[in-house]
Amino acid sequence: MRMLPNSISTKEKILNHIKANIQMTVLELSAQLNITEMAVRRHLQVLETDGLLSSFMKKNMTGRPSKVFQLSELGEDFFPKQYKQIGMDLLQEINRLDASIINQAIVSRQERLVNRYRGRFKDKPFIGQINELAKIQSEMGFMAEVNETDSEEVAQIRQSNCPYLEIAKDFPEICRNEHKFYEELLHTKNIEKISSLSRGDSCCHYVIRKD
Repeated sequence: MRMLPNSISTKEKILNHIKANIQMTVLELSAQLNITEMAVRRHLQVLETDGLLSSFMKKNMTGRPSKVFQLSELGEDFFPKQYKQIGMDLLQEINRLDASIINQAIVSRQERLVNRYRGRFKDKPFIGQINELAKIQSEMGFMAEVNETDSEEVAQIRQSNCPYLEIAKDFPEICRNEHKFYEELLHTKNIEKISSLSRGDSCCHYVIRKD
């Protein structure tokens, strides 16, 4: 979550305090923020309704249980993370030390994915396999869809998102092995990629012909 000095809202302050302390009660937040418990509750209610916080009741040694708030998964996503940049930096460094390792890792991953998904194609007709492949790609974040054609022996898959886009620009092996992933699961070499997100096109577009 990007925040400017002197412009941070009370809700952002609450998220920051809970991030730093992991779990906090209304009383603790009220003391930290120097605002009333009623005001804290109002903000917490909004943040919980928006899905940024979750809560549970915690038993105390004495007295009534306390309601404790913590960040939800969505709330965690509000804070900056450098996963993509760190991943790119590591790949660049590995590539500098030994470029062959990158390709070996990509090929190994592809083989692992093929083995994982191969069973989902068993005994399915051509168009059933195409639909299954699009479903698998969507599960992995590619936003894939099947485009109908006039022929029962020709199919098209369009992917409007690529989870590896930034990496693929520097490591085109990613795209080449995705093509092989299609070939191995569909058992055909008759696959043409007519557009690619990594080349600046609006989607990755595959035309697949039945053997």
